[in-house]
Amino acid sequence: MSDQGDSDVSVDPLLICRYWRTVARGLRALPHLHTLTLAGDRALGLAWVLAGTPFRLRRFCGYMSFDAFLVGFLHAQSESLVDLELLADGTYTGEPILAQLRHVRILRVCLLDLEMAAALVRGRPVTHMQVSLPPASVRK
Repeated sequence: MSDQGDSDVSVDPLLICRYWRTVARGLRALPHLHTLTLAGDRALGLAWVLAGTPFRLRRFCGYMSFDAFLVGFLHAQSESLVDLELLADGTYTGEPILAQLRHVRILRVCLLDLEMAAALVRGRPVTHMQVSLPPASVRK
């Protein structure tokens, strides 16, 4: 047994891929789902697991990369979503989906891209804000 704790434990990328494919299949079998939290590494593109899902969420909490899959998912959910929490990495690309989230009454975002955060909160009644230091790799 190693006295280094879990630092020498590696996870097989194939197992990780199989896990998320299983999650994707499971989500496509839940047409009546109203609330979903999908938590992964916020730099990881996980939104692909949401492609083809039949549900219309009222609340979504996602920790993932802000990518084309997430934009597509948010677009599909834009009429039903009223509570949205995003903890995401990625760069704001001017995606028109941000303006389409007009039904969202509760919005919590933690984004490293300040331009993206500004676009999300513009015109909304902001009552709370959290500003964090960027990762050490950005501060150097």
